Amino acid sequence: VVLDVLIHDLDLLAYLVDDEVVSVDAVGVPVLSRNVDIANVRLRFRRGCVANVTASRVSLKRERKLRIFQEDTYVSMDFDARSALIARRDRGASADAAGVIDMSAIGVEVREFGGADPLAAEVEAFVAAVKGQAAPGVTAAEALDALRLAERIRDAMEVPSEGGAEPKR
Repeated sequence: VVLDVLIHDLDLLAYLVDDEVVSVDAVGVPVLSRNVDIANVRLRFRRGCVANVTASRVSLKRERKLRIFQEDTYVSMDFDARSALIARRDRGASADAAGVIDMSAIGVEVREFGGADPLAAEVEAFVAAVKGQAAPGVTAAEALDALRLAERIRDAMEVPSEGGAEPKR
């Protein structure tokens, strides 16, 4: 699951964060096979960003989401629905005695994005690059960085076992 599914998220994180990963915590669980079918990873970056990433091939519901938490903003991107929910605290909002900000000080915006299925577009772009019709969307160096991080995650992954051979990662 790390090399099949998670690697796409690692490439996206590298683009968004553009910082060195300083620690990796990962847990993987085999569910339907002898291989890890679901993985949960926490990445800590040098400048303080923390990314929690889950990848699964056994979920009952397909879900492709990215959630970003900042001091005054929350963003939830839904790649399947092609939409984003953005909640921002008003700059002038004040907290009560307990430090709680009233919900009326939170502005919520929803943005819709049209266009093709991102994964289908990725495959089409890959085929075009292989045919020499377009430049690759990801450089060789970026791809190698994502692969190195995926291998680092696999090496760090804790996999519970029930007395048998350890599952393949």
